[in-house]
Amino acid sequence: MLDQLPTTPLDLAVPLLSLPHRLGLLQESDLHAEPYLSADPNRQAYWQAWLGPRQRPRIGLAWSGNPKHRNDHERSLPLAELLRLLPEGLEYVVLQKEMLEEDAALLAQTPALRRPALGDFADSAALCSQLDLVISVDTCVAHLAGALGCPLWLVLPQNPDWRWLLAREDSPWYEQIRLWRQPSHGDWPAVMTAAGRALRHVFRLPG
Repeated sequence: MLDQLPTTPLDLAVPLLSLPHRLGLLQESDLHAEPYLSADPNRQAYWQAWLGPRQRPRIGLAWSGNPKHRNDHERSLPLAELLRLLPEGLEYVVLQKEMLEEDAALLAQTPALRRPALGDFADSAALCSQLDLVISVDTCVAHLAGALGCPLWLVLPQNPDWRWLLAREDSPWYEQIRLWRQPSHGDWPAVMTAAGRALRHVFRLPG
């Protein structure tokens, strides 16, 4: 693989995980987890019109990542499990462009979930900016929402990616984020039950 790297001369090479030290970010408080992306106003207006008048809180959903990712079987959530635990009384919007065939078939039978025709990340960013909350597994949608400063609930496997650390519900990377972790390996029902209960509480839903 090294012989495939660009041969352009470099002035400096720094290992990725050494960057915090080189940048002087020695404490979590040094990170200043502030939004660093913004959505295009014209696209925001387009998606605002597509959504129509707001009648209920709007929740964006992304439940799976790239199936070619070597750890996708751990991080992705079955759509059926997600749908089973979503409370009524909220408006749900699909934020992922690609999905498994079985998920697409199930989604076609679930008209309560609105599925936009997203073009690129600029579309996704503009749509996220119109939502009250994004719920996502550890994939690009989550990082996009976090970078925009959107309220984000990230659902994680018991053994998550290193950047999410362990035994905490927040993250130094993004300001408006809450982490939901599997209490044991593969226990998505426990995660979604807790998140569903929290949705009812936050948005004051009955039940």
